[in-house]
Amino acid sequence: MKTEMPYRVIISRFISIGLLLWVCQYPLLAVENAENKLLAKLSHSKPAEKVAILTELGQYHSDFNYPKALTFTDKAIKLAIAVGDSAGLAKALYTDGIIHQLQGENNEAHRSLKQAYSLYTQSNDSLGIARTSDCLGSLFRYYGAYEKSLEYHLWALAVFEKRNDTTGKISAMNNIGIVYRSLDNYTKSISYYQKALGLAKESNSSLLSTVYNSIGSYYYYLKEYKSANYYYRRALDIVPTTLALKERHCAALNNIGNVYRSKEQLDSALFYYSLSLKESKILGLINLSAITLKNIGTIYARKGEVQKAEEFLLKSIHLSKKSNLKQVVRDDYLILSNLSGKNGDYKKALKYHKQYSEIQDSIHREEQSSKVELLEVDYLFQQKEKDLAILMKNNAEKNLEIQTSRNLLLISILIIFILITLTIGIYRLLHINRNAKQNLLQMNEKLEERVMSRTVKLELEIANHRNTAVELLKAKEKAEESDRLKSTFLSNISHEIRTPMNAIVGFTGLLSSPDLQVAERDQYIEVINKSGNYLLSIIDDIIEISKIEAGQITLHYSQVSVNSLLDQLYDTFKAEIPEEKDISLNVTIPKETLTISTDPVKLRQVLSSLLSNAIKFTEKGSITLGYQKANSTELTIFVSDTGIGIDEKHRQIIFDRFRQVENKNETKKGGSGLGLAISKAYIDKLGGTITLESEIGKGSTFTFTLPI
Repeated sequence: MKTEMPYRVIISRFISIGLLLWVCQYPLLAVENAENKLLAKLSHSKPAEKVAILTELGQYHSDFNYPKALTFTDKAIKLAIAVGDSAGLAKALYTDGIIHQLQGENNEAHRSLKQAYSLYTQSNDSLGIARTSDCLGSLFRYYGAYEKSLEYHLWALAVFEKRNDTTGKISAMNNIGIVYRSLDNYTKSISYYQKALGLAKESNSSLLSTVYNSIGSYYYYLKEYKSANYYYRRALDIVPTTLALKERHCAALNNIGNVYRSKEQLDSALFYYSLSLKESKILGLINLSAITLKNIGTIYARKGEVQKAEEFLLKSIHLSKKSNLKQVVRDDYLILSNLSGKNGDYKKALKYHKQYSEIQDSIHREEQSSKVELLEVDYLFQQKEKDLAILMKNNAEKNLEIQTSRNLLLISILIIFILITLTIGIYRLLHINRNAKQNLLQMNEKLEERVMSRTVKLELEIANHRNTAVELLKAKEKAEESDRLKSTFLSNISHEIRTPMNAIVGFTGLLSSPDLQVAERDQYIEVINKSGNYLLSIIDDIIEISKIEAGQITLHYSQVSVNSLLDQLYDTFKAEIPEEKDISLNVTIPKETLTISTDPVKLRQVLSSLLSNAIKFTEKGSITLGYQKANSTELTIFVSDTGIGIDEKHRQIIFDRFRQVENKNETKKGGSGLGLAISKAYIDKLGGTITLESEIGKGSTFTFTLPI
């Protein structure tokens, strides 16, 4: 039965397309402006900030250009791996997986999402785990693993409700509704759809058109075409602003065409299919264009227009093969085979049916393989989560034991301090009482002597009390300062140890991934090696300061060529200057070779510490290492830089143990705060002295002397 499209409906549809194209230019301009700002910021940002900016650029372009979005997420992933940024890597992988999923590249999406899921699990980020689980649930649904899909979506919904994440709740509820519809449980399906619809309307969510389309499909499968058409048109009325929503807009047009096709209103179906195809071509939506071409070919086949039907179906096959849409190719070949058979061309019908059978077999093999792969990965995830839970429990128990020991030590120190104070107080009270008795005996001998003696002693007692109070106040302040410094040191050293440990644990977990490429594995191993070396240097500093505290420094003297030692240090630290820093390293030494008797290991350690600090606190300029003979018995060695400098009030304490100078205008550079204290102890032991000259914003020069 043919029906003519009302004139006003035709005009309305073309006005909608024109309005869509007119409105869409403004988000593109907004994204271009935002992209320019982010790219400008990217050039002078630190590595961790660059990872976040690249990921944000990927998110921006995912609304308008999937391939370009993926180039940014790929850069973010590689940079996060290189700098050991676990949190940034998780977010970049999650964004990359979402974009692949929107493109229909399910295997690539699964690879990125499972790595993001692992990282979020290690950092105990419940919201990140929930968002990744919601996406993984959709992948399980695509391959027919509905029970597993439902488990992931329900877990994600529980977290979203606990965190009051409205967008997450709408997405999870809509996905749960789709799974229940696929399981033919229409009662539960519509219940979740209605909850999602209510939330989407209340929050004016961008997912509203997606929910309308899902409810329309619910009624379409129930063959309630009037209700299905109503919800598809509601989705159509929402003007899209992103590529994903534009795809939903075109899908709504295609779905309305499906409704009219099911009602045998072929001209109306053809009209909506044509509108969907036109918009899809403009927006570059290859997947939807291929599906719509298939639907148009089906309509012409039903109308008996064989030539047009074959033309559109072959176009659909061409586009579908480009996007690897095997199910669409399979359906196209089946329709062509049936159409050729009805037209009496049995040779062509047999050719198309053979191609249909080959595609069908390929789809079946891939579906079975994908199901097995996903179930295997899910099993591995569950095992890894169990192992991680045991590890976290053991770490928590160890941390509790350490904290308990620290608390007992602090309580013991406090009790000893109180006992000492009480003892001193009682002793002084007894001493005062004894003096008072002697004074009373002397007063009996002579009144004037007694008055004068008493006056003098009272004045002495007042002075003693004042001196005692001052000494006690100084002792109290010194004890509080010592306690504060040690607490700060313990906090800093705990953070410094945790940072490389987190990188080692995180990237060791990634090494177990079965899909890990060789290049990625090498990058992970490099990050683990760097983190291990950094952790080892922290432990060495702690051991050395402990030896210094205990007075157990041992010197091993030998003949050392100062020129050779400085040349070796130049070669070593020249390679360690980060590429992003604009620093030149220079060596200033006399032509005449100088040999002295000293401990070469301790001397090298002092110079290495000074050079490391110079590189750490200098962003651009130069660092100079050199020496000169002060006189016939003394050698002067110096390390000079053009870094941030040290304020005058901090120069007296810079060599104290556990001290770290903080500049409110500078980002915290990290470190244990022990390097300069260890260096000073070594120089003192070697018979020299170390001094500092510095100016804020211009740089610092550390100079020390050694006997020749």
